[in-house]
Amino acid sequence: MAEILGADISVFHPIKHRKMEEDAKGAISSNFASVEGRKVVIVDDVITSGRTISDAARVFKDLGAIPITVVVLIDKAGISEVENVPVESLIKVSRLG
Repeated sequence: MAEILGADISVFHPIKHRKMEEDAKGAISSNFASVEGRKVVIVDDVITSGRTISDAARVFKDLGAIPITVVVLIDKAGISEVENVPVESLIKVSRLG
């Protein structure tokens, strides 16, 4: 996606993937591009509760970035916005019955 857009990549590490001794919030990898003052698109595979993308949006904002949208493949929660950032999904899953 970044290659198609001619964009830099930053990688977000959510709380659930971090070691216990690390900060109690997610983090942006310092091995990639700086996000300060940059517009960012948050990309995730699946939204189940919205917690990971909410955490990502807060961390990006704390670092001076401007999240403009969240893009996901599958939305299991029916979320259209998180942290005042619109969410766009390819597939919305809803329960029947």
